[in-house]
Amino acid sequence: MTGRWTLPPLAPGDLAPDFKGVSRLNPKFHFSTVAGRHVLMGFLPRDARLREAAYAAVEPLLDVCQDPSAAAFFIVRQTIEEGAPPDRQGVRWFFDPAGEIAPLYHMGDDGGWVLLDPAMRVVAIAPLQAPEPVFERFARLPSVDDYAGVPLVAPTLILDRKSTRLN
Repeated sequence: MTGRWTLPPLAPGDLAPDFKGVSRLNPKFHFSTVAGRHVLMGFLPRDARLREAAYAAVEPLLDVCQDPSAAAFFIVRQTIEEGAPPDRQGVRWFFDPAGEIAPLYHMGDDGGWVLLDPAMRVVAIAPLQAPEPVFERFARLPSVDDYAGVPLVAPTLILDRKSTRLN
């Protein structure tokens, strides 16, 4: 035992780790602000050939992101200056040359895919080279209102008149 405690890998149902990352539009983009939509996360490897192949594999699915209820975020271990495909509606890039974001999701140098629901919970995870479980779910997303499978109601706090007095 090393004496160092680590979290177990993410599993479906787990809350997605929050982070602050560099994007083209915001050098301090808080990932928690994307809640309320389905999110596909692509952790792309440093190797340019593998990165381009992974992006080419997912690109036909990115039309789903034209709807504001879905978005895709790609995390690359490079600087903005090193380039990446341009942002477009619903598709954004995080530039993480220090490699601080991927470990939060237990993604190694090989990369991988994570699909999140509108409550920022993990729906599916897949390795970069075997994306089918994530891609199939991303291609047939339910509406944001129906993602839980049951009607969701916001909690309500009801106070009696006595507890609302100021004196």
